[in-house]
Amino acid sequence: IQKTFIYSGAPAFSYQSPWSMWASNLLNHLQLSVFAALLLSRYRWQAYPNSLHFYEHGVTVNGLQLTDWEHISVRPHSTQADRIVVTCRVGDSSPAGFTYAAMASAPLRAQLLSPTPKRGQDSF
Repeated sequence: IQKTFIYSGAPAFSYQSPWSMWASNLLNHLQLSVFAALLLSRYRWQAYPNSLHFYEHGVTVNGLQLTDWEHISVRPHSTQADRIVVTCRVGDSSPAGFTYAAMASAPLRAQLLSPTPKRGQDSF
């Protein structure tokens, strides 16, 4: 009886230089440290993605920049009763702006949609 062995595939070992192994590990550690630093700084300064915070002097989008109430318009959502639509204009005379739909609690929604809103430290 004759046995036939067919060999296919990569060799059983491959040589990597110490430099390439060190460089790939360094790159992985660098990527992980940058990711962790960005994550920790985002949560430290409450810069959560897609978040709106309402303050006495304006609204922050993503927790990064305060926009004055003069550049903000708030209206109820057209299809969902528990949401509001916030439009932030870019400049004083510019019609361009950014529109955000956000879920708001009933007291906050009533406060923001009232004709003379009492702006406070409420946020959601």
